[in-house]
Amino acid sequence: KVRAISYADGTTEPHPERSYSGEALELPPVLIEQIEAGETVTRQVQVIFGLPGKHVVEVQLPDDSLATDNRRWSVIGIRESQRVLLVDGEVDQSNSFYFQTVLSPDARLRTGMTAEQVDAAYLRDVPPETLASFDVVALLDVPRLEPQAVSKLEEFCRSGGGLFIICGRNSNLQFVNESLYRSGTGFFPVRLSEIRELELVGDENEPQVVAAEHPILAPLRQLSVSPFALLRIRQQIMATQDSQAAAGVDVVASGPGGLPLILDKGLGEGRVVAMLTGLT
Repeated sequence: KVRAISYADGTTEPHPERSYSGEALELPPVLIEQIEAGETVTRQVQVIFGLPGKHVVEVQLPDDSLATDNRRWSVIGIRESQRVLLVDGEVDQSNSFYFQTVLSPDARLRTGMTAEQVDAAYLRDVPPETLASFDVVALLDVPRLEPQAVSKLEEFCRSGGGLFIICGRNSNLQFVNESLYRSGTGFFPVRLSEIRELELVGDENEPQVVAAEHPILAPLRQLSVSPFALLRIRQQIMATQDSQAAAGVDVVASGPGGLPLILDKGLGEGRVVAMLTGLT
C-alpha cells in the first residue's frame, strides 16, 4: 500500500489525536508477487503534491510475523520552484528563448521551474557554493568550456545537481569527447562519432521520436496520440555503440531509425541527461 500525506507550508495544524496531522491520500496499491530471501525488488510509483511543503510518502507491506520491517516513510521537500541555470551557445540566445518558453508558457501556468540565463564565462568564475544553489544546469549547445568550468560542473553533479546537455550545430565533438566524456570518466554519458544529416522520408504522420521505458518520459507513453508527431529531426549526432552499451547509460528516447536521441546517466548523487540534436 502507498499513501501520500501532504504537509503544505503554512496550512497544516497539529492534530495529536490523529495518526497524521497532514492530509492523507490512499494511492493505488502496488503488486509484488514475491520477494525471495536476499533478493531486492523495485517498483516505481507516481506521487503528485500540488503545494510546496514537507510531504510524506508511506509504503506498507501486508502484516506478517515480523511487523518491524513492514512500513517505511520518506519525507520529501517540495519547493515553490526549482532553479535552472541556462548557458546558451547561440549568439542570438535562441536556445534560451525556446527553453524559457517551455518553462514559462503562460503567466497563469506554473511549471515549478524558474530559469536564469548566463554565458559560458559565468561557469568559469562562479563560486561552487553559488552554483550549488541551482537544481539544474542546462548547457544549450555550448561550443566550449574552460577547464575550471568543467571541474565545477562535475563536482556540482556528483554532489546531487542535475546537468542537461543539448548538442547541436555549435557543439564540438572533439571537445565533448576529450573534455566532457574522457573515456567514460567525465560527466558526458557517451562518446560522439559524427553528425548525421537526416532525410525526411516515409510516413510523416509517424513520429520520428519514440519515448523509451524510462521514468522521464513515462507519462507520455500513456497518451493515445504521440506528442512527438509534429517533431522532425534534421540533424542528429551519433554516439559510438560501445559507449552506449556502458553500464549506467539509459536511453530516454530514440530518434529516426531507432538511434539513441536522449540519454540518461547517473553521476555520484546527481544525474546527466544529454540530447543529441539541437533545439534550432
